Amino acid sequence: MADFLRGLTPAIFNLLRFAVEENGGVRLSDYCVDDTTYVSTRTLTRDEIGIGYKERYFDSNEREFTGGYLMNYHYVNVINALFSNRPWATSLHKLRKIEEEIRNPVAHTIVPVDEAWLKQFAVMEGKASGSIVKLIQQVVEGLNADSENQSGRKLWVYWNSYQEMNQMLLDSLR
Repeated sequence: MADFLRGLTPAIFNLLRFAVEENGGVRLSDYCVDDTTYVSTRTLTRDEIGIGYKERYFDSNEREFTGGYLMNYHYVNVINALFSNRPWATSLHKLRKIEEEIRNPVAHTIVPVDEAWLKQFAVMEGKASGSIVKLIQQVVEGLNADSENQSGRKLWVYWNSYQEMNQMLLDSLR
């Protein structure tokens, strides 16, 4: 269970990136250095679009962005500014809240994690791990529906692959 929760960060990052860059057309990664996810002030200030991105999505009230890796919160800033009315935004925000409240303690401390532990958090309902998977499915379905109106690119996920693989294994043993 703990590995599942730790794996949420890269999954959410990729969903956020798809939502903002592919679906929304805001290409933050165009300002990354080489083939990394590192963004420097040099790359951000090379054109007017990058300068706008820096001011709107990277700088904060407390400090000016001086370089760093693209993070989930950069994409969340874009969603809050431009895409909060999209059909997938609410579910994606819930996933982000789960990451902040649940995943980060699991990743940075030693805690026993099971369904009972997960249910103590306000963001969980029903079977906690099942709720997380359901949210991921809602985000993917919402992004795919919205992509028909935007980029046309979709996230292809085959949700029943494990069940079908297990059934094929059982059938082959008979």
